[in-house]
Amino acid sequence: MIKLNLSTRQILDIRKLISHWHGKLSWHALTSKVDTELNIKISRQSLCKYRGIDADFKRKKESLRGHLPVNGNYNPGSSTLQILQGRVKNLEYELTLYKADYNKAQHILHTIIVNAKQIPGLDINLLFTPVDE
Repeated sequence: MIKLNLSTRQILDIRKLISHWHGKLSWHALTSKVDTELNIKISRQSLCKYRGIDADFKRKKESLRGHLPVNGNYNPGSSTLQILQGRVKNLEYELTLYKADYNKAQHILHTIIVNAKQIPGLDINLLFTPVDE
C-alpha cells in the first residue's frame, strides 16, 4: 500500500460508510469496502491513524455486538417507518460530524487570528478581504 493522506471528504465518506454498516464489521471488511465503493486503497493501519475513523469503527463494532432483535416478529407495515427512522438517525449522525468539523475549523481560525494580532503592523482586516486571482 502507498502511504496516503486522506482528504476531509474521504474521511467523512469512510465515517459514513461505517455508520451505515450492516453485518459483521472487521478492519479487513472495511478496507475492502473502502476500496470497492470509494476506490481508495488503504491499509487498516493507515485507517487507524485517523482518530475519527478509529473511534467510529470501535463504536459501531460495540453497537453491532450488542445488537440483537428484541423479538423475532417481522412487521412488514413498519418497514417504511424503520427505513425512515434509520435515515433520520444517519442524517443526525452526519450532522454531528459536520458540527464537530465546523467547531474544529472555528477553533483553528480563532487561533490564526489571535496569532496574527501579534504581528506588528499587520492590518487584520486585510485577512478578510477577497483576493483577485
